[in-house]
Amino acid sequence: MPQGGTLMIGAANKTLDASNGAAPADVMPGDYVVLTVTDTGSGILPNDLDRVFDPFFSTKDVGQGSGLELSMVYGFAK
Repeated sequence: MPQGGTLMIGAANKTLDASNGAAPADVMPGDYVVLTVTDTGSGILPNDLDRVFDPFFSTKDVGQGSGLELSMVYGFAK
């Protein structure tokens, strides 16, 4: 956020239960921690949302970032 802003990180407990359909097919039912990250930045254009976790995808200009950030976080969390 080059012009400043606020980054908020949160955590909460969540139980995923297969009996009520709360657990996605590739996740075992059980207790998990939900991490949320929000900011007051300018956001991502709707046509870029499907690509934000792709390695090396970036909305930044050349030389302004690697584009690895979200794909690395996704891989570590998964």
